[in-house]
Amino acid sequence: MKRILVLALCVFLAIPSSACGQSAGDQPEDGVSGVRIPNPFAECATLEEAAGIAGFGLSAPTELEDWGSAGITAVAGSMIQLTFEKDGGQLTLRKGAGAGDISGDYNQYPDRGSADVDGRDVTLRMKNGLVMVAYWSDGGYAFSLQCGGMAQADAEAVIAEMK
Repeated sequence: MKRILVLALCVFLAIPSSACGQSAGDQPEDGVSGVRIPNPFAECATLEEAAGIAGFGLSAPTELEDWGSAGITAVAGSMIQLTFEKDGGQLTLRKGAGAGDISGDYNQYPDRGSADVDGRDVTLRMKNGLVMVAYWSDGGYAFSLQCGGMAQADAEAVIAEMK
């Protein structure tokens, strides 16, 4: 009787613990378990395709001297992003619904400034005299330029082309 009771207790304890654990075959390749958030950015071939995903358009340069062609991505109903890469650096242009800083850059830079670019009040976050982040709002949309450092005149030239 004692054996049956011990056996029943073992079975009773084993069933719930096996149901809660993952087997070794269930582990992802990188060895990290848990819930993953899907990437909301969809790669696009053109600004028109990105506009169809985001629900609004963006007028901006898709090629920049010294930077080449942009990678274009969009988030359904909320944002269009252009990413340029050069020599390990990155320049990101964004347009999204709403207002405020949508750059995604939360670094604290020592200098702040502002500029008037075609009647738009642009906030500049700067370091060593170079623009690191620029953001502004226009017509119900937020815009940003984020990079590893750009001369203010060059940043303003890019900003002037964004609508």
